[in-house]
Amino acid sequence: MDATKAFHHSTTAMRNQALLLSVVLVASYGYGAVSHAYRTFPMEELGGLRRAVWPERGIFTPRDEIYSDTRAREEIACGSLKRDAAVILIMGQSNAANHGETRYRPHGEVYNFDWMSGRCYRAEDPLLGATGDGGTPWTRLGEALVGRGVLSQVLLVTVAVGGTSIHAWVGENGPAAHAVAAASKLRRHGLEITHVLWQQGESDRNLGRNVYIRLFAQMSNYLRSNGVSAPIWVAQATICNNHGIEEIREAQAELPTLYAAANVRRGPDIDTLDHISDRAVNLCHFSDQGLDGVARLWFDVLTDYQTAASRPGRASVRTADRPAPQR
Repeated sequence: MDATKAFHHSTTAMRNQALLLSVVLVASYGYGAVSHAYRTFPMEELGGLRRAVWPERGIFTPRDEIYSDTRAREEIACGSLKRDAAVILIMGQSNAANHGETRYRPHGEVYNFDWMSGRCYRAEDPLLGATGDGGTPWTRLGEALVGRGVLSQVLLVTVAVGGTSIHAWVGENGPAAHAVAAASKLRRHGLEITHVLWQQGESDRNLGRNVYIRLFAQMSNYLRSNGVSAPIWVAQATICNNHGIEEIREAQAELPTLYAAANVRRGPDIDTLDHISDRAVNLCHFSDQGLDGVARLWFDVLTDYQTAASRPGRASVRTADRPAPQR
C-alpha cells in the first residue's frame, strides 16, 4: 500500500512539474511573440506557415481619424496643374502626418490633393488625407522646392497615419490602400505620382531587421502592382522619447541597396534631429525648429535627385526607372 501511495505521489508530482513547465514555455513564447516579434523559435517558422495560408493585407485604419475639413480651403482645378508638376505621395506614421507642433501655410504654387474627395486645394497645415490636426514638414518642403526653383509646382498627397507599424501598410486592408486610391483618382485628372516619401519606424521597436525588410518589400510590391511606379525614398526614422531603434535603422539603410533595381532610394536620416529643441514636449513629434529641419533634410535629397534627373539623357520626373521588387 505504501508503495502504491508513493507511486501515486511521484506521478502527481511529475504531472505538476510537466504542467508548470508547459505554462512556463507557453508564457515564454507568448512574451517572445509580443515583445520580440518573430525572433523566438518557432515564431518565425510558424509565421511563415501562417502567411502562406493567410497572406498579410495590412491593418484597417478608420477614416474618422483622417483630417478632412475643407471648409476654409481654397479649391483649385486639379486639371489646371502644369504637366511638369511634382506629385509627392507621403506615407508613414505620425511624424509624416499632421502631428507637428506648429502649422504652416506655404507661399507659392504648393497644393494638396485630398485623396478622399479627389479634389485639389491650396496647401496648408493640417494637410488633407493624413491623421492629426497639427503641423507637417511637407508644406515647408513644398515651399522650398518651388521657391528655390527646383520644381515649378508641388502637389502634396498625404496618407500618413499616426502610430502605425509597417505591419499596417502591407496590403489592401491598411493605409497603403489610401495611396492606391489616391493614384487612381489622380489619373482621372491626368496626373501621376512622381515621388513617394516613406518616413516611418518609431512604432517598430519590437521588429527585427529582416522582418522590416520583408514587410517593406510587400508594401512596395502592393504599390507597384497597383500602378504606383514612382521612386520610393526611404528615410531613417526611429527616434521617439529619446530612443532610436538600431535594427530598424539598419533595415532602412539597407533597403535602397537591396531594391535599387526597383527604384527604391536613400532618403534622409531624420534621426539626426535628436536635439531636445527639435522635438515637441512629448519628445517624439517635432517642434517648429524640428519641422524646419525635416523639411531641410528632404529638400537636400530631392534637390540632388532633380539635379541628376535634369541632366541630358536622364529620365523625366514622371518616369519610373525599373520594375518593382519580386519577393
